[in-house]
Amino acid sequence: MNSTMNSTADGYCLSEEMMKLSHHTFESLVIGKIVPLLIIFGISGNVVNLSVLLDGNMRTRSNTLLANLAVTDIFFLLFMIPHW
Repeated sequence: MNSTMNSTADGYCLSEEMMKLSHHTFESLVIGKIVPLLIIFGISGNVVNLSVLLDGNMRTRSNTLLANLAVTDIFFLLFMIPHW
């Protein structure tokens, strides 16, 4: 084994416990409870936003831009689901 590398039983630099993402209780609270709430409220708020902005009377260039931003935000939030 190379002398410059940290020596563990597996030859890795970090142990499995050190590589866990939610190791502390605060991180597990944020990842387990707060992030899902942000995703749910974000998607529902953007759906309401889209229903208002895509109304026939509300069709302007700026509202179309805001509607596209809401769709992009929904996709971002949906892609965040597998990471929580």
